[in-house]
Amino acid sequence: MQRQPATDHAIAAIADRQGGVIARRQLIALGLSASVIDYRLRAGRLHLVHRGVYAVGHRVVGVIGRRWAAVLACGDGAYLAGVSAAAAYGIRSSASRTIHVLVGRNGRERRDGIRLHWRR
Repeated sequence: MQRQPATDHAIAAIADRQGGVIARRQLIALGLSASVIDYRLRAGRLHLVHRGVYAVGHRVVGVIGRRWAAVLACGDGAYLAGVSAAAAYGIRSSASRTIHVLVGRNGRERRDGIRLHWRR
């Protein structure tokens, strides 16, 4: 089992690059078991944003974190799409709370706050 501080630093480093959020699959890749992830949820160290995606350390997630959370929630191969991508790159501003995500043909089911677009 990894030393706790090393694991915490690794989690923080990933979340820092992703607007304060991390996916369950990323935590598992770091060596955390399902029971350890569930313990961190109960202890308030992780906070559910979407199924399988968590805010690290606090519940407040800004727009960058919400974008990352939406993409992570939609699985591998998902990307920001449409107005959400344009806003992320500063091409167009958007006040919408809905995040547009491009997914493959086998894209995940719908989730609150996420509008899916499927590749053809």
